[in-house]
Amino acid sequence: MISQTLAVLQQVTQAEIVTNREYSLEQAQALSIDSICTDTRKIKQGDCYLALKGQRFDGHDFCQQAIDAGAALLIVSQQQDIDIPQLVVADTRIALGQLGAHNKQLAQVKTIAVTGSAGKTTVKEMLAAICRQSGQTLATKGNFNNDIGAPLTLLELTETDEYAVIELGANHIGEIAYTVNLVKPDVALVNNVSAAHLEGFGSIAGVVQAKGEIYSGLSEHGRAIVNADLDCADDWLPVIGSRPQLRFSTEPFADVYLVDLQLNENLCAEFSWVYRGVEYPVSLNIPGIHNANNALAAISCALAIGIEPQDISDGLTQAQTVAGRVKPIRLGQLTVIDDSYNANQGSMQAAIDLLKHANAKRLFVMGDMGEMGDYAEDIHKQVGEYALNAQLDGFYVKGDWVKYAQPDNRYQFDSFDALNQTLIQQIDQFIADPQHNQKVVVLIKGSRSTGMDKLVDMLVAHYQSTNSVEDSAC
Repeated sequence: MISQTLAVLQQVTQAEIVTNREYSLEQAQALSIDSICTDTRKIKQGDCYLALKGQRFDGHDFCQQAIDAGAALLIVSQQQDIDIPQLVVADTRIALGQLGAHNKQLAQVKTIAVTGSAGKTTVKEMLAAICRQSGQTLATKGNFNNDIGAPLTLLELTETDEYAVIELGANHIGEIAYTVNLVKPDVALVNNVSAAHLEGFGSIAGVVQAKGEIYSGLSEHGRAIVNADLDCADDWLPVIGSRPQLRFSTEPFADVYLVDLQLNENLCAEFSWVYRGVEYPVSLNIPGIHNANNALAAISCALAIGIEPQDISDGLTQAQTVAGRVKPIRLGQLTVIDDSYNANQGSMQAAIDLLKHANAKRLFVMGDMGEMGDYAEDIHKQVGEYALNAQLDGFYVKGDWVKYAQPDNRYQFDSFDALNQTLIQQIDQFIADPQHNQKVVVLIKGSRSTGMDKLVDMLVAHYQSTNSVEDSAC
């Protein structure tokens, strides 16, 4: 965060300054703040503590803890009986957004905003690796992509940052319209659209509308990056308006496209991307042919922000995946692909496509896809049919809705222990087969709420004792 006085914070949030007898108003206004924190466990001496309210917690209950940890200022919506200055606002969540937006304005960084139903975190990581080739870059950490995470990310910007890559997520219409107005990006992307968070959006049309809100935050001269392969691409033209566009595609009719796409032996994409008639070769270090599309999106954003083509290719080569998102873990002849962080129809099918190309025995473990609303049964059936048609060597499910994906109850499980034991037996059988001595790939995927990462941990822990474990780099 760029250092700001209490007086500036008060002006930004339109707050009331409350002091006690130990602080004059003038002394309080001159107080300098270098960090705003919403978690008392992370507060450092001299920080500002902002008390958020949630459905299951109230940050105001932890104000004294914040002071004990060294907080020099509180931002609250309920005045506290304390010995340090406080800014009293109507809504601390709104104040957080105002402060994040103000800090971003002070930082004056080149900013890219990314959303989409799938792959947005991968695109964000690719873009961060690319931008770091050209200058100091701040990127969204983890999934800090909602109306709290986005402003907290903006508050991390400093005077030395040159680029910001901000991921924006949503589970209801209007959420991205709010966060993108805080971010005010120079470049905005909708990576793709698929059946995700239908409980909040109501339909695919609702998803299209919500994701397209990201273009509304662009300035008049901001660049809209459009996936021309999407059927809904032109639905966003009204919100894009007269702003310049850069379109990408897997076919040679767009501004940026790819040629010579293939998978190497580690299931990572190799291809050349084409811009203004020039081909630029690149090899990814992230598994999955679908990540060539994610790379095209990142390439297009990087071009729009002004990064040189060679820096783009170099950055893509260095980009790595993160835990829970197509993360390969190698244990001798077994590879566990941890894709447990999230799931929707599009990302499930992409995972199946990845597994289908593996030169090994291929086991797919599927958990529920959350927030599908009235579409849940049909979507799980469709993904199940897709998996069965892929003719994998094993298809196992755990959850309430996945029974519609895998009709054979021999492969339906109620507990991780039972599923883990079945997987171990099958894996050991494949590996010990004297005729084949097979390698085995297990891909585990489900929505975060299903806790499929627990199964990843259990399976890896079992094989760690007898094998050296590597986080694979293709």
